Amino acid sequence: LRLYVRPLSPLVLQTDSSWACPGDSVSLSISYSGGAPPYVFSWWDGNTDPNRRFPSDSSFRPAFQLVGACGPFARDTAVVHIADQVVASFAALEDPASPLSIQISNYSRNGVQFFWDLGDGNSSAVSQPKHTYSRAGTYIIQLRTTDRLGCSDTSWQTIEIRQEYSLFVPTAFTPNGDQINDLFVIQGSGIRSYVFRVFNRWGEQIFRSGSITHSWDGTFNGAPVPEGVYYFAIELELEDG
Repeated sequence: LRLYVRPLSPLVLQTDSSWACPGDSVSLSISYSGGAPPYVFSWWDGNTDPNRRFPSDSSFRPAFQLVGACGPFARDTAVVHIADQVVASFAALEDPASPLSIQISNYSRNGVQFFWDLGDGNSSAVSQPKHTYSRAGTYIIQLRTTDRLGCSDTSWQTIEIRQEYSLFVPTAFTPNGDQINDLFVIQGSGIRSYVFRVFNRWGEQIFRSGSITHSWDGTFNGAPVPEGVYYFAIELELEDG
């Protein structure tokens, strides 16, 4: 009787290091070759599934081993890296030097890309955007920041944009054609709509304007009105309604 012993190639385990975001599960797949089947695979905790998902609260090194039918076994350790926690954080403040504008300070950590939803249909991808709104109101600003691995975090902030209102009405003017104080100029800010009317002492309307930039020149029907006292009424709708 002659016995021929065929040498077995050694058992070889193969696994790659894995990266995961905090809180995500990690899938590990172990492959092997060599030795003789059947194989018995097991993790350090007795689990025998070579394709397994793990929670990923922090970086860890799960150990495993493989035993072939003829006894040789191999041990190894997988490496799971957990990325640093991405934190989206910011503060949006009104810019006192620019009406209806905000300046955003970005306090996020571990992010490299930023996407801003500014709450009025506009967006930005810069780190610390500055934005001017078209009108006063309450807006919800959202920041989503992402790291190089695709891990991300989102933060929101509600901001109220206020409009400063002002109205200046002169008490007199001199429409004599000398180019000095020839118009009854009304000035204001934060005004959405405007109607200005002038009346004589009998209550007759002698001038009407629907724009704050359209000033009275002291005429009625193309002719200068007499010097005297006239009455006016102003109707306004402010930006905030």
